[in-house]
Order: sequence, then C-alpha cells, then structure tokens
Amino acid sequence: MKVAGFVLAGGQSRRMGRDKALLPFEGTTLLEHALETLRAVCDDVAIAGCRDDLARFAPVIQDAFRDCGPLGGIYAALEQTQVEWNLFLAVDLPRIEPEHLRTLLAHPRTPETRMVLAAADGRIQPLCGLYHRSLAAAVAEALADGERAVIPVLASIAGTLGLERVWFENDDAFLNLNTPEDVATLGAQETSIQ
Repeated sequence: MKVAGFVLAGGQSRRMGRDKALLPFEGTTLLEHALETLRAVCDDVAIAGCRDDLARFAPVIQDAFRDCGPLGGIYAALEQTQVEWNLFLAVDLPRIEPEHLRTLLAHPRTPETRMVLAAADGRIQPLCGLYHRSLAAAVAEALADGERAVIPVLASIAGTLGLERVWFENDDAFLNLNTPEDVATLGAQETSIQ
C-alpha cells in the first residue's frame, strides 16, 4: 500500500516563544527528525503548513484555510494527496519512532475505516495518525463552519466514516513540546536535545 507522509508544521509556536520546527534536536531539528521518521515508512513526504521558509527541507503544502491550526494542515494535505492513505505526524512529537508508525500502518482496517489514530493514556492522539483522503470534504465543511479543534471534528466524522484507535502502552512517546518547560523536561531526560 502506497502511503504519503505529512509533517504538520504550520503553527506559530506562541507558547514556545520560538519556532518549534527549527528547534535543535539530536544534531538536527525537530522538523528534520519528523521528516526522517516519516521517510522510514512513507513513499512520499511533505510538510503541511503555511511555511515557505521550510521548503528547503521538503515540499510544502500551503493551507487553504489560513490560521486554522493542524486541522487546516490536515485538510490541505488530504485535498492535494494523490494516494488513498496519508500518515500525519506533528512536528513537536520527537519521541515517535518509525515503529510506532509501522504499528499504525499495520492495524487492520475495514472498508468503512477512514482514520487510524494513535491513542495513549486514555486519549486519542490525532496528530499521529493515518487518514483516508476521502475525509477532505468533511474536514473542509467543518472548517467552513468555523470548527478548529481536531478531536471534536474527528469525533463527529467518525460516527459515520469509521475511526480505528491503536493503543500504545508507552504514553511517553507522545510527549509533545509546546513550551520551553516541555523542552527542559525532555532535555533533562534526554541529553540529545539542545
């Protein structure tokens, strides 16, 4: 099965106070780390977000709905993709490894399945998931109605289109970096972040 991969990297990093995508990590950046993680399991990889400055790392898919957060990036990628299944990974999830993504890809799907999302610690992790391109229209409708929150939109879509959850025991893998304190916490645990 051919799968396209997209790093969600269009955020403004307000809580971080600096650009998360270019934050140093393991001798590279969070963006490059996420791209390499996706390249380990995907045929084609791009960046979803209004960030022309990131085009030196991979092709950039511009948001059709501006300032709509990750949901806008998901829609833009689904609207432009050429393949049925598309794997999304937020730029600020540095502990996600290719093996996590392989687990999502290997999860059994029914003909009705339209999303396969990671879940840990009792919560869905919508920014680490596999999405069918047929979701584009439903996501566009939600965005046009002013919806911005990923989980409520997905929950409403899942009622008719099918959502599979893949539960991971290691919820530490889903630590996301939103603030300098998050970076400090990760840095204290892993000396590789600068």
